[in-house]
Amino acid sequence: MVAAVAGAWLATEPPAANAEDGLKDPGFFSGLIPSYPDSWGRVTIADRLEVSGMPMQMATFRTSDSPERVVDFYAKAFAAEGMEVQVTDGEDTGGGGVVGWDARTRIRKQVMVLHQGGETQVFPSVVHDAAFSSSGGGGPLPPAPDGSVLISEVTAQDGPVASRTLSMVTERPVDVARSSLVARLRARGYEVHPTRKTPAGLMLEARDTAGRILTYTLNGGEGRPTGVTVIVRAGLE
Repeated sequence: MVAAVAGAWLATEPPAANAEDGLKDPGFFSGLIPSYPDSWGRVTIADRLEVSGMPMQMATFRTSDSPERVVDFYAKAFAAEGMEVQVTDGEDTGGGGVVGWDARTRIRKQVMVLHQGGETQVFPSVVHDAAFSSSGGGGPLPPAPDGSVLISEVTAQDGPVASRTLSMVTERPVDVARSSLVARLRARGYEVHPTRKTPAGLMLEARDTAGRILTYTLNGGEGRPTGVTVIVRAGLE
């Protein structure tokens, strides 16, 4: 659900930017995450969603500041609230992020960033009653295109079958993103099936030696980032 909503936003242009948005707004999600100075183009991606049964809110905005400066701003803000803070280094990919976990209120605050076109795209989100982990969800991340930044992750259980749905973005064009993804999958020993064109975008499947099936959908266009959705399915004993 989250991936679908994020993917739908990525396929459209956000509303016209207002240079005073970040200064006037008191914050995101009723003040749980502070507004960033000198920011604009705020869009609410998800206001009332559930991630593995837990309420989630997600938004986005833009700034001309560097990703490192944005991450530093929110890391200090979360630390000032007494939260457990973890910073993801994205220097090589033009992205990164910061997660803050409050054990008392059981709220996880996350801010992911992606640098593109001389601007930094920022994705703040809040998950209530979340269990903090270094991966932000259900284990190590699967192979992804070059420059990918994780936006959200949803885990589910359907009888004996467990699944994870991850939503990412990369500034690479969709064909370049597909090529780098295929190269990474093959380098790690995955069996990669041919890419298919679908109304949702480019789709390909891969299988690892343990029998897990990864289904990727890549959607992008000229002048837009590429949205990447991957569904990981595995049967449980």
